[in-house]
Amino acid sequence: MSASDVAKEKEMLKRDLYKELGVARNASDKDIKKAYRNKARDVHPDKNPSPEAAAIFHKLKEAFDFLKEPQNRAKLDMHLDNWQKQQERAEKMDSVLREKRSEMDRREAAAEERERLQRRKTVNRAEQIKRLRAEGQNLLERAQAQYRLSKRRVGKTDDIARLRVSWNHEHYQFSAEEIKKHLGACGCVLSTKKKGVAAVEFYTMQQAVAAEFKAKRLLQCPLEVKWLTQQPTNYAESREKARQKTYSSKEMRAFEAYQENVLKRCEGFQL
Repeated sequence: MSASDVAKEKEMLKRDLYKELGVARNASDKDIKKAYRNKARDVHPDKNPSPEAAAIFHKLKEAFDFLKEPQNRAKLDMHLDNWQKQQERAEKMDSVLREKRSEMDRREAAAEERERLQRRKTVNRAEQIKRLRAEGQNLLERAQAQYRLSKRRVGKTDDIARLRVSWNHEHYQFSAEEIKKHLGACGCVLSTKKKGVAAVEFYTMQQAVAAEFKAKRLLQCPLEVKWLTQQPTNYAESREKARQKTYSSKEMRAFEAYQENVLKRCEGFQL
């Protein structure tokens, strides 16, 4: 068999000759011949004026000539069987791939849902903590206000201490909240007539005495303190207790830095 014949055979095997003749694969030779004659009669160039009739007739003749040879038909059947098996394997593989892809999509969707729920839980937890803190602060403020009110009603105001604090307002501007935080006070009111002056209130005399030391340790701008209420009878003892208070390492480092700053300024060094 020449190379051209081999190429022609490969080309014929790629075509579905049964479909071109309009017969089934299990059709007999007689049925194939009958189908060929019927189709050839309709597309014969002498009877069909269509410009495509000649090409169709030529393909029908090639299909019939190929299938009437038993060895050629056997080769075509084997080729079609192999092609069908390949299609089945491909479909099976596609089915497996589709299943794996679907499983992957399901896992990704489940992971996204878990992440969304976790984010929602985190946000809800943060909101709940914020709400509880606000409620706790409100309860504390109410309890403190009720405590002060009850003491005023019964006339027990001896343990409430008030201090007048002043500072260089050109050097630093304190807010009421800053003073309350630094001195540990329960209330603070800034003067509206004079800048750098505020009245501070404490629940106990001991807190007020301790605030005297804290006022002098403010690095931003030390505060000058004067008593608005009468000093406690054990004022000296209270000052000694406040002076001997154990400060945190952070407060000690800040105070040491403040002392070093003052010493360098006194010695004329420029920072």
